[in-house]
Amino acid sequence: MKNIVSAFIILFCNISIIQAASLFKVANNYMTQHDIVYLEPEFDSFNGFPLGNGDLGGMLWFTDEGIILQLNKIDLYDKPVDGRMTLRSAGRLKVNLGVPCYSYMHLADFEARLSLQNADLKIKSLTAFADTEITSWIDANSNVWVIDCQTDYKNSLPSGAINRISLERWGSRDFGGWYGARDQDVTDGLGTAKVNKRENDIILEETFEGGLRFTVACRVLGTPTEIQRVSDRESSMIVPLSSKQKYKILISVVSSNDSDDPALEAISLLDKAESKTLEVLRREHLDWWNQFWTKSFVHLSDNYLENIYYIRRYLMGSSSRGKYPVPFNGGLWTTNYDHRQWVTPHHWNTQESYWGLAVQNDCELLRPYIETYANMIPQGKSLAKRKGTKGGLLITEAHDFSGNMVSANWGNMTTNYTPASQISKIMWEYYAYTQDYEYLKSTIYPFMKEAAEFYLNFLKWDDVKKEFYIYPAQPYEHEWSSKLKNTITDRYMIESLFKNCIKAAQDLSIDGAKIKQWKHVLSHLWAPPILDVPEKGKVFGLAFTENNEVYPDAKSDIQGYHFDAHTTAVFPAGVLGLDHIGTDYFEIARNIALHHPKNRNAITPGAIVSARLGLGDKVLERLQCSVNYLQHFNQGLFYNLDHWHYFSRYVDQIPNAELYAQRDYIYDSRLTYNRSEAGKSGFRTKPFVQCGMETMGILGTAINEMLLQSHEGKIRIFPAIPSKFGAAFTLRAEGAFIVSSTIDSLETIPFVEIRSLAGKECRIQNPWKDEPVQVMMQGNRDVNFVVSKDNVISFKTMVGKSYLIRKKGASEHCNPKVYEAERNRFPKKYGEAMLGKVCTFKDR
Repeated sequence: MKNIVSAFIILFCNISIIQAASLFKVANNYMTQHDIVYLEPEFDSFNGFPLGNGDLGGMLWFTDEGIILQLNKIDLYDKPVDGRMTLRSAGRLKVNLGVPCYSYMHLADFEARLSLQNADLKIKSLTAFADTEITSWIDANSNVWVIDCQTDYKNSLPSGAINRISLERWGSRDFGGWYGARDQDVTDGLGTAKVNKRENDIILEETFEGGLRFTVACRVLGTPTEIQRVSDRESSMIVPLSSKQKYKILISVVSSNDSDDPALEAISLLDKAESKTLEVLRREHLDWWNQFWTKSFVHLSDNYLENIYYIRRYLMGSSSRGKYPVPFNGGLWTTNYDHRQWVTPHHWNTQESYWGLAVQNDCELLRPYIETYANMIPQGKSLAKRKGTKGGLLITEAHDFSGNMVSANWGNMTTNYTPASQISKIMWEYYAYTQDYEYLKSTIYPFMKEAAEFYLNFLKWDDVKKEFYIYPAQPYEHEWSSKLKNTITDRYMIESLFKNCIKAAQDLSIDGAKIKQWKHVLSHLWAPPILDVPEKGKVFGLAFTENNEVYPDAKSDIQGYHFDAHTTAVFPAGVLGLDHIGTDYFEIARNIALHHPKNRNAITPGAIVSARLGLGDKVLERLQCSVNYLQHFNQGLFYNLDHWHYFSRYVDQIPNAELYAQRDYIYDSRLTYNRSEAGKSGFRTKPFVQCGMETMGILGTAINEMLLQSHEGKIRIFPAIPSKFGAAFTLRAEGAFIVSSTIDSLETIPFVEIRSLAGKECRIQNPWKDEPVQVMMQGNRDVNFVVSKDNVISFKTMVGKSYLIRKKGASEHCNPKVYEAERNRFPKKYGEAMLGKVCTFKDR
């Protein structure tokens, strides 16, 4: 496994307690309150349990007599000559324990517990036939999946009774356009997998048409086995049963990206794990996850939202440490063979998994994203030339990670130029939060400069208005017109990109001439389109027509706002925010945020926009709506489209059907894609159920922004906290500062603690408005500081030192608050959503 993380900045640790700040502490069992608890088995794969180590991952679910795992790896991309680059599954492992140990009709007791803290799954079941215990986890430091099985069979076993452990790979069509079209070629994607026996291991080998090779190796420890070849694509290990059965299954997955000889390396991984012993392997696995969790901390008075926040962190830690970014369309948690909705990465959706990671101090998880796009510079430059510019680069909205610009000629995307600037923004955030100068120089700035160069070459000059303009252009995924002028998305992403390029060039002490060009453009950009909409007031439009009329007009029914393109200035551009309170543009953005519809949540950053504008209560509303409308899966995963309630057979009969009928497509196997509003391929809906990663990224980012903001050149504490809402955090700010604070329901903020990792000057908005403050170092030494007329506190810092800010005269002596928790024992309910599964097979 390509382990992106070579080392962690360990911010706080203690044998028995995690120290998040001097004035509050976090008990080492804190995360156990966020265990996901199922009190009965889940037989639908999409409701299974996600496990992963950042490169290797998959879902685990149940059969009456055992479990199934679908094995996925982040780099298993097939690149057929005449087809789409498709991320395919590595195969499936099936464990049959020989008796109906999970059958609903036979259960006496059951619990399955996914521990986010330990990144493991523990399953216990009691039946009249057997008591079973299974523990499963994927080693954080190697691509080895462990399944520890223990079964106590209660009755006399019939002669020849066995456990069967089967490894198979049956590829399939990817069904990328599942909702609107049918892929008729049933041989597409089947692959050429072959299984063989090597000593006591099953070896599955596959070679894709595009040349990628991979191997899955399976070994059983602790009991004798017999390997039976079922077919070219499947083999089984047969385990003779004894009354008390104990064995461990090890699975490794290696691709030709990892090794020139994947089969040899896959076997070597199993050998190393066995030699090290699983006890040592597990201890090192737990150490990795402990370090991961101690990098940041968030406590919210809304426990359910906090649980979702940590699930998002867990999923990113489980899937963003490999060669490529996390796919928005299912992540590593697809389950139905090679089905993957849309197939091709769409950048708007892909980036949403990476929003907010730097703030929560998961900067290293950004590296696969950054390096994938940095490697696409040659293809991006080639596309820019085809678009007629002399220099620069373009990334199309739909593309694949090999650099194929899939949507270059799609009518709804052909003149959308913003993806490269959005990528640049996330790259810049990595530098802003880490101050990694060498990475800025070698990897980040070259991409940013080329992205800016495209605009320098493509923008045109209006000699009458004395300003630049862009034409033709279109907002994100806009099918109504590709020949618009002065799009609001380009307007504000240009401003964001050029400002960050200037700061990067200044830090690198290079490109003085380019800085002048960028500043010249920034001072001559067009004003955004503004509409006065009945019953809403002033809002930003999307663009102008060729005749300089605001587009769309106030009477238009164009649904062009589903990406919140008209609030690009606020987010993702980040050039309109709390520094602009009282300005016309701020009030327009605020008006848009306050009118955000409750049923638009899947891929629109409305919650983040509200946070950037200081609208705490609106943020909370948006977060609650996101969970209620779209957290369709019991383990905490979300669906990623707002309008699929049209599947429901009751959609025309239920008021507010988009909320109450959303989940029919999962459970009613009679439903099909048969309406124009939500696809009309005629396929049944249930085989194509799949999670999306976008909404969780929005939710996690909005929570971060609610607690801490630093994008406007200063740190703000609790800038968008909801009314009567308690919270605490340890997060990361621009300038490489680790910031901790707490707030109670009365809006009392006792302190702010800041640790400087890079020795930069610290600027923080006074959390107590204009009240006098005191800044102190360790040892209660006063620190010199200045306060500006707008109440920004500034002071110099030293690398590795911590600084305490509090109201002057506040008590110097207080007992640190300890954030403790009890281990979760039950499912959690939240409006229409639930984490976990309730027990219905017996009274509790």
